[in-house]
Order: sequence, then structure tokens, then C-alpha cells
Amino acid sequence: MASRTVSCRSRPPGHCRWAAWAAALVLGLSAAHAAPPMVPAGKTVQLTEQVYMIPDQGVPLVPNVGIIVGSAGVLVVDTGMGPANAEIVLNEVRQITDKPILYLVSTHFHPEHNFGAQSFPLSTVLIYSTAQHRDVLTKGEAYRTWFIDMFGADVQALLEPVKLVTPDVTFERRAVVNLGDLPVELLHFGYAAHTGGDTVIYLPEQKILFAGGLTPNQGFPIVPDGDSSVRGWIATLDDLAALDAATVVPGHGQLTDAQVMQRVKTYLTSVQGQARDLKAAGVALADAQDRLYTVFTQRYPDWREPDWIRNAVELSYAEADAAN
Repeated sequence: MASRTVSCRSRPPGHCRWAAWAAALVLGLSAAHAAPPMVPAGKTVQLTEQVYMIPDQGVPLVPNVGIIVGSAGVLVVDTGMGPANAEIVLNEVRQITDKPILYLVSTHFHPEHNFGAQSFPLSTVLIYSTAQHRDVLTKGEAYRTWFIDMFGADVQALLEPVKLVTPDVTFERRAVVNLGDLPVELLHFGYAAHTGGDTVIYLPEQKILFAGGLTPNQGFPIVPDGDSSVRGWIATLDDLAALDAATVVPGHGQLTDAQVMQRVKTYLTSVQGQARDLKAAGVALADAQDRLYTVFTQRYPDWREPDWIRNAVELSYAEADAAN
């Protein structure tokens, strides 16, 4: 993706991060020839005997969707953006099995991951972490409006019919569902990271982790608003590493392995430390952003969406203030 500098020097921190996310995604949509953000039909891949993934095919605003099939029924991870995408997901499930869709879980509240829940059967149990439920209640409508304003007619058509759905079950840190012969762990580690309510889905027997936005593969971590946290993200990655996953399904991007956690942590720890040193030396935020943008684009030349470096620096400056 081409780089674009977003000037937010006179804007509040949250607005700056939103503006940069919009710029990065608009560039991504342009690079993909303005392809509508639709979950791809007929592209589902089988990871194990019971676990499937609908890959995002590299299309911006499309998530990797998980389908987990047990002897008693199915758990789906993420919905795609709006009812039209959710219908594609449901059809992909039906190509695999006619077992009931028992559970729906989303990795976080962003529209492409969460805003298709209304299309699932009434019998499907919708599960959120408490923090994710709070994100939906306090920010869901604002994100719907913002996405429509920023991304135009295709996204508007997908999001206007959305009805935000109340979860059937919420949990604080950990819940376990059993699909008959297959335990599935749902985990929120208590920190803000990519969002305030990031939720991961872990299959301990298969060592497969659906990690959402926490483990970008070959992309800079996205810190879109004031509820994101570099400090919390680093702590969350430590908890993720302790799960001993072998396969990691990121929210976007290609399937990867557990080494992605260390790559993301190494980057975040480095940007955090260098930003704090620059702040302690009296370097203005805008100058620090310029310096570290150069440092990290040179260090990670193949990573997507480098404008997020500037936002990570901004957030690290803010967290340095909070720590003092």
C-alpha cells in the first residue's frame, strides 16, 4: 500500500488516529480497485478436520472468518460487514455442514468483524466479552456513521441495514463453550489494545488461535482511537504467547504462526521505548513522528499501512504522560 502523510498536529489525539485509519483504508480500497468489501464466496479453506477459515483475499475491510464444527454444532468467528456479508458466511457454513450454528463470537466491535450478527438464526447464542459489549454500546453507531462517511456508497449499502444486536451472553475474562467434542476458549485479557474489548478464540486441542486485530501479519498495528493502547497491547501479546498456539488466524492478512506475536511485540516495544526517549529529550510529537516513521519504514519495508507508525508514536507520547 502506498504511504500517505496525514497531518493531525492541530487535532485531538483520537481524531488524529481516526483520520489516519480512514486515509490508510481509502488508499487500500483504491489499491484494490475499489472492490466492495465482500467476504469471498467459495474460497473457504480447511485448516483441520473441524476448523475452517474464509480468507479475506487481501481485500480491505474484509475479515478472515472462522468456522469451527463440533459434533453438536458450529461456532462462527466474525461476520463480515453487514447482513449481506453475513449471508455469505452463513452460506459457506451450509456448504460444510447442516449442523446448527450454536454460537457467534466476534474478535472486536469494528463493523467488518461484528456488524452482521442480525442475520444469524435466533437460536444462535451471541457471545461478547463485557468490554466488547461496552464498545458496541458506546461506539457502534459512531463507527457505522464514520465508515459510511469515509468509504462511500459500497460501504453505505452494507451498513445502512445494520441493526446492532444485544449479546445473549457476556463474560469478563474467560468463557468455554463445548461443541460436543470440541472445547473452545473465549478470552479477553483485561487490557485495551487494538480496541478496548479485543476477544480471542482459542482451540487448545488444535492449538489454533483466532486473534483478530491483535496480530497483524506483515502490517503495522492499528491504533485507531483513544481506547487503543500500546502498553496494553504489549501485555496482551505476552498473554497470547502463553497459550502456546501453533497456528494464528489474524483478523486480516495471511494465515501465520505464533512467531507473529513476537514480531508485533518487538515493534511495539521498540516504538514505545524510542518515543519515550524522544519525549524525555523534549522532542515535539510531530518531529518524533517524522523521525520514527523513517526508522520503522526502513526496518520493516514490507509491512503494510506504515502511517500507523505515527499513531503509535502519538499514543506512546500520551501513555508516557500518564505514567509520570
